[in-house]
Amino acid sequence: MPAIRYHVTALAILLCLAATACTRVTTHVAVPELQLGEPSYFPTQEAYGGAPIVGGNSVEILLNGENIFPTLVEGLRSAKRTISYAQYYYEDGPVARDVADALADRCRAGVGVNVLLDSFGSLSMPKEYVDLMRASGCHVEWFRPLSPLAIRRSTPPAVARSRSSSGSAPVASTGSRRPRSPTKAASCLRSPPTSRASRAACRST
Repeated sequence: MPAIRYHVTALAILLCLAATACTRVTTHVAVPELQLGEPSYFPTQEAYGGAPIVGGNSVEILLNGENIFPTLVEGLRSAKRTISYAQYYYEDGPVARDVADALADRCRAGVGVNVLLDSFGSLSMPKEYVDLMRASGCHVEWFRPLSPLAIRRSTPPAVARSRSSSGSAPVASTGSRRPRSPTKAASCLRSPPTSRASRAACRST
């Protein structure tokens, strides 16, 4: 009899766990449904976003590396007052060098530059890039510095990059593009990979 009771209890617990696992997680923050013309639209968006809504903004859609990287570097080089640059994944390559050179050049020109790099995502970044920026007067910091005993391995990251510059041509960009090879990234978009090797190669762009 105790054995039967034990099995019934265990079955009930498993059923409860299964039911809980299938339960939909409720979103903690849900923006109310508002129409653009309503008087409460802008105050509500500002309250939920934690930032004021200002005019004079523009949006340009950049589809691949051939569009993203030149615009990114051009935006950095055109900054006149300040640059705030945050990067998750950073490794060696022509575009990566262009970004470091552009940031260092703006620092030497008197522009206030703050650079935030992810310690894990930027493990492969050449030290000379950081030294160049710091020697030019840039403020470079690492997000969550790794322990010297940390395992040096990389996995395909979910990347988010944000960069803002104030000056004659302010540009902001977000996405999962690594500053590496725009041509290779574009070719992967135009011709979807079919083999395992080609898929791996495109994941590395």
